[in-house]
Amino acid sequence: MDHRKIIHIDMDAFFASVEQRDSPKLKGKPVAVGGGHERGVVCAASYEARKYGVRSAMSGKKAKELCPDLIFVPPRFDAYKEASQIIREIFHDYTNLVEPLSLDEAYLDVTNNHYNIPYATQVAKDIRSKIYERTELTASAMDERVALDPTDFGGKPEEKELVTRLHQTKEGIPKNGIIIDATAPLEHVVGKILKKCN
Repeated sequence: MDHRKIIHIDMDAFFASVEQRDSPKLKGKPVAVGGGHERGVVCAASYEARKYGVRSAMSGKKAKELCPDLIFVPPRFDAYKEASQIIREIFHDYTNLVEPLSLDEAYLDVTNNHYNIPYATQVAKDIRSKIYERTELTASAMDERVALDPTDFGGKPEEKELVTRLHQTKEGIPKNGIIIDATAPLEHVVGKILKKCN
């Protein structure tokens, strides 16, 4: 069986990042998309908010307790869909084999990409660059063999420790190169990759 080159692209704190992009006053501040009232729920949290323990699906009340300065903004799904459409267009500019998982996440088979780029890591870097150029949003990326260098790829804070350790020691990477030493939030990614490669 031929070795396939599969990359995973995941937008960074997508909903919250769109809000920070569109409202400069929110940049660098803890932001939660959702409701901050008694029965409100956090749909997404910026990285500034995550430092306080604020997470998606958390009650607005709990989130506010964890981060008293948390700024709540109502969701604007039209804006998220618009950004997602641009991102999908970029994906399809490189390959027709795109498996969307959500508005902000997808797997791409770049084995035979439209630009004949031989390395999956380079395709991922190019895609991340184009996403930022067109949307001013950042994305994290990894290929099916090894998580990409967090210093080059701007990996998510909760992923950087694992990614850095893998690069420093190569622990958990078998001869076929598939990561098997991942823990949440990368676990679901590894599972998908293994299915792709089997």
